[in-house]
Amino acid sequence: MSPTALPHPPEGYLDALGGSPLLPSAARALAAAAETAWADPARLHHLGRTAGLVLDASRESIASWLGVRPAQVHLASSVQAALHFGLDGLLASRPQGAIALSAVESLSLLEAADASGRDVEILPVDPQGRLLLDAVPAEPDWAVACLQAANAEVGTVQPVAELAALLSGSGTPILMDATGCLGRMSLQPGASALAGSARDWGGPAGLGILVIGEAVAWTPPRGSQRGWLGGFPNIPAAAAAGIAAETLAAEWRAEAVRAHAAIARIRDSIAAGIPEVEIVGDPVDRLPHVLTFSALYCSGEALVSELDRRGISVASGSACSSDTERPSHVLAAMGALTGGNVRISLPFGFTDDTVDRFLREIPEVVASVRADVGL
Repeated sequence: MSPTALPHPPEGYLDALGGSPLLPSAARALAAAAETAWADPARLHHLGRTAGLVLDASRESIASWLGVRPAQVHLASSVQAALHFGLDGLLASRPQGAIALSAVESLSLLEAADASGRDVEILPVDPQGRLLLDAVPAEPDWAVACLQAANAEVGTVQPVAELAALLSGSGTPILMDATGCLGRMSLQPGASALAGSARDWGGPAGLGILVIGEAVAWTPPRGSQRGWLGGFPNIPAAAAAGIAAETLAAEWRAEAVRAHAAIARIRDSIAAGIPEVEIVGDPVDRLPHVLTFSALYCSGEALVSELDRRGISVASGSACSSDTERPSHVLAAMGALTGGNVRISLPFGFTDDTVDRFLREIPEVVASVRADVGL
């Protein structure tokens, strides 16, 4: 990826899952569309038609990048909304059956399943956070199965294609949460629908996507128009997301290789240089830009605060919660330590200097936090 195509995250910023700067091309598209594409795309006047054309162009750009038809791409106000619309729409044509989810799905999806009124079956994962396929019954009575493309908290890639093969006889659709994955890895085949967030590929927050497979029975929410699900469409955000997709289409793989190598270096350095640390997630078959580790005798909040004092931004706690004091349900499901965890997620445009700085500081930070509790 050319340097001018990448954003310039602040020095020390290692929390891409918490938000990242827009790609420069997306920032320009957002500003331009805010000037010209603010009208209701359902209107027949010139301004309405202009807004509609911009919305259509965004869906076409995203569809081209993902290798689907534009009609399959639906937009929403967030990935959480996209997941809710995806699940509700799949359930609408399947009045019987439970919802099956891995134990490491996002809190938003777990809560949506609980609110559906259906029975919910939680499937266990192995110590790396990967779905245990042996837990899938031979003849499942499921209306929908939900499985993420990869776990955004620990990075482990999930066996979506293998699950699809197991469910092929029952016709159970799979809703795949691709949060943290789009623009970072190639997606496995087999999902009936997928949801993701534009900010994961350098687009704006406030724009989620839902892609419905061809010939999949899915019912859109009432009031949806021109591919926008629920409420008035955020056309400037859609325009920025489309341009970001065009920008990354031929370039993201090189950035993924760079991030994968950087995370491998961080893993090796932490394992060798800090005692009593548990590094979680698959070391190889993983998201390229994510790493989580837990330090014994440390508070995650204390580690994040001390790193922040030194100018380094990381995260702790559940990846789908801003509350750093909430134990991670993902780590708990894996049987891993839930306290003292730190999550690194490399933003597009990260620098080796920031990685080097983190590696210099983290041993001192862990030692300092442990000393504060008398260790």
